[in-house]
Amino acid sequence: MIEAVRNIEHPDTGQGSAHVETYTRNIPSLTGEAVIDFIFKGDMTRSSKSNIKEGKLEQPEVIWAVGEKCSITYNSRGSASVQRNPPNQFYRQLGYDFNPNTFMQQYSTPLDVHLERLLVGPATLSTKLDNEGILHLISDYKDPNTYQHLVVYVNPDMNYRMTGLLAIMERFDRPERNHTDFLEIQWGKYESSWYVKSAKFASYEGIHSTEDMSSLDHDSLRRSTAVEITEFHPNVDISDSEFTLEGLELPAGTSVVDRVSGTISRVHREPSSTDMIIKPLRKIQPPKTIKKEVKADNVKQDANFIEEQQIEEIKTEKEMSISKEKSITETSAKVQGEPHSHQNILMIGILSIGTVMVVLVIVMGLKLLLAGKAG
Repeated sequence: MIEAVRNIEHPDTGQGSAHVETYTRNIPSLTGEAVIDFIFKGDMTRSSKSNIKEGKLEQPEVIWAVGEKCSITYNSRGSASVQRNPPNQFYRQLGYDFNPNTFMQQYSTPLDVHLERLLVGPATLSTKLDNEGILHLISDYKDPNTYQHLVVYVNPDMNYRMTGLLAIMERFDRPERNHTDFLEIQWGKYESSWYVKSAKFASYEGIHSTEDMSSLDHDSLRRSTAVEITEFHPNVDISDSEFTLEGLELPAGTSVVDRVSGTISRVHREPSSTDMIIKPLRKIQPPKTIKKEVKADNVKQDANFIEEQQIEEIKTEKEMSISKEKSITETSAKVQGEPHSHQNILMIGILSIGTVMVVLVIVMGLKLLLAGKAG
């Protein structure tokens, strides 16, 4: 089974569009409809998100690009961020990243790696073939604090591609964190390549099963993502430059916070050239690289991480604005102070000349007085 998963062939490159609906409880920024234009090449991937408001498609709000050495995020506020690892909301998640590997992962872990862990772990494993020819890979794990039930659905007739997932997490120590996750994947044939046609993911509070779906209502829904591929072209010619900062063709004036090199820059474009020039504004201290594992049972932590990253970018932009404003104020004060400085120098000069004249008058008077006495 593991070898079959490893041998699944995906398009080497691809380009397409998708309609995406997302919902995350209490986070409006992660809830709504959008159109995603995407490309990928090997492990490199890029997506451009345009929100749909009142039935109208807006300008691209955010662009993610993951290259060979770093990743880039651009938002509609006019700023870009360069970091070593992809931002959390783009971490191979359904509805954000459209690289084929995304659809063959179990919570950001490649499916073959996940299956290997099940083999060496303490879970109890079993299999079942249903009436539709779908193979169920079942694992159960229990300790004093938790019970985990996981079912991975694969289709042997499609080279063991994953078609669904059921994950139940029961916390004996913290019942409020009990949840059940569902994933459904539909595959389609595009020319000679298989690629996802649609996918739906939903995470609910509480313990649910596929036999009893009546308890699944919107009040217990924690988050969900629905993806419908509207256009896809496999194995197209895509340049590596598409996944670089220059390849994004960012608007002139965009501020770039580079957390890899530790610099803040601004994008400039010459009127007669399409080449992008990055002019450093000032150095910043690169943060220490912290590897953060994405956990499926911690939506609140993921959301907080996203908000912290947005707050950090806003804070950096605010610091830049304050620094710029301070510089302008100091320059203005200096310019305003210069006339007073010139006036002071002029007054000192006048006083000095006056003093010399007085001394000369006194000396001349003494000489005339002495000459009169001598006569």
